[in-house]
Amino acid sequence: DIDLDDRVVDLVEEGYDLAIRITKLADSTLIARRLAPFRLLLCASPALVAKYGSPKHPRDLQTLPCVVDTNGRYRYNWPFRDPDGSQFSVPVESQFEANSPFAVRAAAMASIGFALIPDFIAQPAIESGQLVSLLEEYLDDGRGIFAVFPDRRHLPARVRVLVDFLAQW
Repeated sequence: DIDLDDRVVDLVEEGYDLAIRITKLADSTLIARRLAPFRLLLCASPALVAKYGSPKHPRDLQTLPCVVDTNGRYRYNWPFRDPDGSQFSVPVESQFEANSPFAVRAAAMASIGFALIPDFIAQPAIESGQLVSLLEEYLDDGRGIFAVFPDRRHLPARVRVLVDFLAQW
């Protein structure tokens, strides 16, 4: 039984055996197995960059139109890191909001605003020239795709097999 939803479910309370989380994993009582790394990329269409210019620093985004993925923990305070490694956030104003990174990518490609998009979703549009990646030196790379489950001792065999398959795949 597969439930495709972008919200963060409470595995124990809602009776789920397993969730796939695409995030920077927070401390938790849950067991997590990293399946793959990923990064958020700051993207915009070439037309939007031609209209507003390329931001020189993440703080420039405070005055630029942005597209917000409402599934992200960061929502209107986008996470960045200085070259020295210190973390900071930049408050942004949204021109468009969606709870899907695919919708956010489509809005960015339509020149609605600058957007933070997972690399594996943005990459095809970057390779085709529909999006450009910006300010990569300020982006944190500590994110991953994780299989998350409540308890290793009572993990059903079918879940263990699925997690092993996903990790290999």
